[in-house]
Amino acid sequence: MRGRMLSRIPVARYSNLKANPECRVQVGRFRYRANARFLDGEARDIYWQKMVAFWPDFANYQKRTSRLIPVVQLVATIDADPMT
Repeated sequence: MRGRMLSRIPVARYSNLKANPECRVQVGRFRYRANARFLDGEARDIYWQKMVAFWPDFANYQKRTSRLIPVVQLVATIDADPMT
C-alpha cells in the first residue's frame, strides 16, 4: 500500500474497507477479526504523529501530496466463530 500513497486513485484495500469495515488481520502467525475505524480530527492527528514517529517517511509522503493521507485504525472484535 505504501507505494501508492501519493496516488489520487484510492488504494483498493482502503476502498474495500470503506465499503465493508469488517476485516481479517494477520500479523505474523497471529490472526484476528477487526472493524476498520476511519480517524479524523484530533484522533487522526494523534495517531498520525505516532505513525510518523515509527515510520518517518510518512511525513515525507504527506509533504508531497495535497490530499490528507487517511489513517485507519483496525479494532479487534471478539467473535465466537474462530477465524478460518
